[in-house]
Amino acid sequence: MIVEIEEAHPSCKSTLDYNERKVARGTAELVAFCNIEDTSRKAVYELFERYEKTRYPIKRLSFHASVNPSDKDECSEEQVIGFIAEMMDYMGYGDTPYLVYRHFDIDRIHYHIASVRVDGDGRKIECLYEKKRVTAFMKTVADKYCFSMAEKGQGVKSRRNIRSEYETSRRVVFDPKGHDTTGQLARVFEYALQYDFDGFEQLACVLKDLGVGAVPHANDDGLEIELQGLDEKGRPCTVPFPESVLGVPLYSKCMEASVANKQRHHVRRREKDRIKGLVSGAFRYSKSKSHFKNILRNKGVTVHESLTADGNIFGLTLVDHCTRTVFKASEMPEVISVAMMQQAVDSGHWRAFDKGDKPENYIQTSREEAQRAAQVLRNINAGVITTALRPVGQPKGNSWSGKHKKSEEELEEEYQIGRTGSLNFSFEDRSLEDHLV
Repeated sequence: MIVEIEEAHPSCKSTLDYNERKVARGTAELVAFCNIEDTSRKAVYELFERYEKTRYPIKRLSFHASVNPSDKDECSEEQVIGFIAEMMDYMGYGDTPYLVYRHFDIDRIHYHIASVRVDGDGRKIECLYEKKRVTAFMKTVADKYCFSMAEKGQGVKSRRNIRSEYETSRRVVFDPKGHDTTGQLARVFEYALQYDFDGFEQLACVLKDLGVGAVPHANDDGLEIELQGLDEKGRPCTVPFPESVLGVPLYSKCMEASVANKQRHHVRRREKDRIKGLVSGAFRYSKSKSHFKNILRNKGVTVHESLTADGNIFGLTLVDHCTRTVFKASEMPEVISVAMMQQAVDSGHWRAFDKGDKPENYIQTSREEAQRAAQVLRNINAGVITTALRPVGQPKGNSWSGKHKKSEEELEEEYQIGRTGSLNFSFEDRSLEDHLV
């Protein structure tokens, strides 16, 4: 069994929203709760909000953890819930309200715990060394609840330590070398439905990142979706499989999920703020279009372009695999837009060579100009100030600062005056004069 402790947030709303979205999609359900009289959505949100209104300065209020039994564990759901109740009491959350959700959005069933890090008196619950404390607790109750400890270093994990693992290994991706092609395609499609997307085009972008190509196909009954596997370079490596072969109503499921997502778009503020910050920083500091995409890809965000026949950009889609949300560039015009992206390509904002861009977008330099520039650099290294480096409009006899540039005669005269003055200087201390002689 593995317990993952998520990173705390300033509010419990994001934790509750995450689990409630899964419940609305039918991939999770509430199985247990504690210190809560009314489990309706409105009552739960109001209860947690009352706990958050404390007079003490607490920055991180949410508590979110997941309990993941392995296939080798023989514990039942009642035993898992009993373990969670004893663990929460051991960590100091026994008197606080918390909910336990069963999630079955992936191949194995796991459980999520949502609570608040504030006790009944409004004080913060001690959260230092949570990982070590829970690991020690799990060792004492492993036999009681019929589960085995994971391998060394895998018993309890914090959210900060598993972020990269969440972005890679937790993602369901099509394997071109694997068996059961149709089964893989169906599993990847079901996983992609968990993303917060709007329409088939955005779902197709998610599927492409997961190694599956999706193409709408018209039939006698209307529209259907055909899926085919993609290799590491995004090229088709399998034949297209229609819905009848996969045994899944792909198009109808896509439309149902899209309609449900549109009703929840108002709760995506936190996810939108995250991707705004990432895109703004990447666009400001990137050197090319490919560099811009690589910066975001390292953060779990992929960029999809829609191009015209002439190669111009007319649409941008951003997929955040960390929060499983999809955004259009039009939803954040103050950060990135199609016009800004196209202008950066056309105006030379990205000066580094990018294989995907057109050659005419780059500054062309002749051989003679390059040789003159190299000579200027050599003169600078040699300490020679050339006329080519003088600012435009500056008089020839003046220096860069605008002051009069002294001639060699004037410099020699100043040197002699200074030398004579120093020799005629009279010292009051005669001992120093003896040493000079």
